[in-house]
Amino acid sequence: MENDSPATNRATETRKKHAPGLAPMAQAQGKRLMAPNARVDFHPFAETLHDWETGVPVDCGEPLTWETIETAVEKGAHKSAITDKLITLIEEDVAYQVKAGFSKIVLWDDIKTDLPSSFKISPVAVIPQDGRRGRIILDLSFAVRLEQKHDRRKVGLLLQEAVNDTTVPLAPRRPVREIGKVLPRVLEFMASREEGQDILLSKVDLSDGFWRIIVEEAARWNFCYVMPDPPGAPIRIVVPSALQMGWMESPQYFCTATETGRDFIQWLVDQEIDCPPHPLEKFMLPQD
Repeated sequence: MENDSPATNRATETRKKHAPGLAPMAQAQGKRLMAPNARVDFHPFAETLHDWETGVPVDCGEPLTWETIETAVEKGAHKSAITDKLITLIEEDVAYQVKAGFSKIVLWDDIKTDLPSSFKISPVAVIPQDGRRGRIILDLSFAVRLEQKHDRRKVGLLLQEAVNDTTVPLAPRRPVREIGKVLPRVLEFMASREEGQDILLSKVDLSDGFWRIIVEEAARWNFCYVMPDPPGAPIRIVVPSALQMGWMESPQYFCTATETGRDFIQWLVDQEIDCPPHPLEKFMLPQD
């Protein structure tokens, strides 16, 4: 057997540096992120939630052409995500996702000759927030265009509509409409209390909750994006397994799960079932 060439050795070291631990990442994909408690089985939607434990159904349209894929990979991340500071932010966030089990990283050179039929690339972007870390979002409203110069102007030739435009709606539509009823419910509740009573309000961390529902395994390739790595580094592709902020169906799926949770909480209250105290309850209760 001949010894590896210096070029081969350099390629191996580069692979280890920029895509470490691919095997553990792949193993993490089998992790469940949503597991409804057996106590909610009385609810008419419980059976569907159990079906969603292995992934919600997804239909993002027809497969992309090779020209479209190649163009999208070449364009990479959105311009809002390519500063040194934001590259570090995305690196940290994706590392957390991989460790938690709802994303994996693959090398473009390893998959480009045998891509899944559902493979699609959208640009990752960062939305600035005052006083907080930027919000990472996958721009699934971004159409793939091939830039061409015509009469000294750039003319974009449309290669593929955005994923949000080609998505076939499969998620329940009714629960998301309940959002419009939240404020009237809160006001009605507050108005019904006796004067002088304390009212405790809490909220669900929506920015975290989307990561807790995964999509069907074969459909995860619809939501790929290119890591904003330095020029010359191997192209890394992130394959998320969970719902993405930016996908048109994410709010519908998320609201369906949380609305079912709301129903269950209301049932506990109506049945006057004594639950163990929340670990943070002592910080919420008034001193008197």
